[in-house]
Amino acid sequence: CGNLKYDVEPPNQLTQKVKYFRSLINPGSHSFLLVAGSTRKNEEILVLQAFQALKKHCPTARLLLAPRHPKRCGEIEQLLKKLSIQYLKRSELTPMESIQARNPSIDVILLDTLGELPVLYALADLVFVGGSLVPWGGHNLLEPALFKKPVLFGPHMNNFREMSHHFIKAEAGLMVQNKFELQEQLVNLYHNPAKRKKLGENAYNIIQTNQGSSNKLLDYVEQTLSAF
Repeated sequence: CGNLKYDVEPPNQLTQKVKYFRSLINPGSHSFLLVAGSTRKNEEILVLQAFQALKKHCPTARLLLAPRHPKRCGEIEQLLKKLSIQYLKRSELTPMESIQARNPSIDVILLDTLGELPVLYALADLVFVGGSLVPWGGHNLLEPALFKKPVLFGPHMNNFREMSHHFIKAEAGLMVQNKFELQEQLVNLYHNPAKRKKLGENAYNIIQTNQGSSNKLLDYVEQTLSAF
């Protein structure tokens, strides 16, 4: 029947939610938003170091850092302070107050809430899917691909091996082996918007090509039950 994960659908009330988060984050026409989703322990430091390298090429770049478990935000805050990176927690933003109004020099938005990452992928210029630079097994590449976003991921994709191979073969995502390759690709893709667009389109095409597993499975169940 195929892989049910490819039958991914946009979040409910997507347009309204994207508009809301855009007003909060206020990416602006000259900024560049990197979203690092579902990161794990010992991985945030690698992402932050790569992001600091990107900032040298794009001073207006911002990172939305979304740890897999928000309860780890305390230790990540300590890391951000140690690196002297200005940050703001998502929970500190109110509907009436954007980052620009709060502090326009903020470099990192720390996502300390649950359930909002799938929508925030829609605002990204570039996405890194975590749990992959450290040996956790990776996470789902399809959530950012649904919005035609270019995707980077590390070598530890054991839990999504087939999916990651699809992305690499279709030139829909790039695997980086370490923080140095992550840094290199962040800079390269920032300077190459045409390649970002192509990666995103190819990623979306993977979803379109592989959808339909749910209906196939239901048809199979119906046929089996009707035989009794």
